[in-house]
Amino acid sequence: MESNIEKAVGQAQRAIEDIKILEHKVAHLTGICQVFYDMLKETKGFSDEELMARVSEKMNLDPVSGEETVNMCDACNRPLGKRNKKCLYCGKLQPIRSVFDQM
Repeated sequence: MESNIEKAVGQAQRAIEDIKILEHKVAHLTGICQVFYDMLKETKGFSDEELMARVSEKMNLDPVSGEETVNMCDACNRPLGKRNKKCLYCGKLQPIRSVFDQM
């Protein structure tokens, strides 16, 4: 019979494997983003500053500090969770602003 320690070791090993897979995926996606970033600079003439401003806007980052900002509910003006489609305080369904809000 497997002991609690053996179970924990097995779970830890699986977690390490999962982390390695995720690290690989992040590296792959980072490379893809770099390709798109370079294509936008080359084909559309965007500057690094323009692209970074867009990234900051989409990631809800303060342009000065680089810290994450919080979305507020359109109805009650209270903070929303990152992925909440409905306000936890007043229950208002939040508008879809982009295709990514549907994910």
